[in-house]
Amino acid sequence: MADGGEGSLKVMERALQLSGRESKIIYIDNINHIGEDIKIPVLIYNNSKSAFIEMASICGLSLVPKERRNLLRSTTYGLGDTIRYLIEEMEIRDLIIAIGGSGTNDGGFGALTALGFRYQNNCVFKNRDFAEFMENITAIDDKFVSGVTPHLKETTIRVACDVENPLLGENGATMVYGAQKGGTPEELERIENSMKIWAKAIEERYGAGSASLPGAGAAGGMGFALQTVLGAKMIPGWELFSQLMGLEQEIASADIVFTGEGKFDKQSLAGKLPSGIAKLCSKYHKPLFLVTGKMEISQQEAASIGIEETIELAKKSSGKYQYINAREIIISEVSKLLKRRSII
Repeated sequence: MADGGEGSLKVMERALQLSGRESKIIYIDNINHIGEDIKIPVLIYNNSKSAFIEMASICGLSLVPKERRNLLRSTTYGLGDTIRYLIEEMEIRDLIIAIGGSGTNDGGFGALTALGFRYQNNCVFKNRDFAEFMENITAIDDKFVSGVTPHLKETTIRVACDVENPLLGENGATMVYGAQKGGTPEELERIENSMKIWAKAIEERYGAGSASLPGAGAAGGMGFALQTVLGAKMIPGWELFSQLMGLEQEIASADIVFTGEGKFDKQSLAGKLPSGIAKLCSKYHKPLFLVTGKMEISQQEAASIGIEETIELAKKSSGKYQYINAREIIISEVSKLLKRRSII
């Protein structure tokens, strides 16, 4: 299973295989969020009319080591250019984008630029960080899109998203996720201020209030650009994949259910895969247990969505990172839990 983050493409490929639908993975050349050349995997299906891409494989956090991350110079241009290529060069008219795992926080500025959108601004973007450029934007202009991506409006775009954060504020893209992407407190303040100006320009053109929509803050604000400017439909990632994989039927027929998350925190309680599985377990009155690398909330908080008990691998291993490949520990701890619960 997946919820829109890394690994979603492989899950989608598997779902298509299980349904008997033909698909293939191709690789196209483009750039990542710091401008490096990369090959991007794209899942093509439905007689080459539909495509599935992962933002994490284009401008993902894991693509650049910590010491080389520069949030102010990281943009979604490569993602936008990939979208343009699929629409115009491959004639894709149905596109699903999984936007979890991003390493950017530009509000979709780079992606929209690649698609042909332009901005009224008194400074030039070249060799500047995006916040410096965005804080001088007064309006967004789409008159050049027809020359760059003429079939954009004919394309249905769906977005698999794993968070519900708004664009701005203490629960928004920058303040919640910016630090883990390498932003310093000073940089995050600059980015937040520039994002307010960016949101104002877009809302004046495409409708007020969109910055507060659930998921607008996903992927550093890419969710905002996708649903507000491109008219994309936001879908909870877990919901999309649960439908494709028949998850609800599996849970309905199960005796017990286990779910996993690398780090389980407050973000895991809303939009992420475990919260989706918890909803289905609650619907069918199935006991749900969690296996996680590190637990950062209380068991009481986890219980609020229906998780009865947690196995935290960090407490079961002698080293900080040893639990990453801890198959034996998982098997042992799951067995103990099942015996304690008189399930086996």
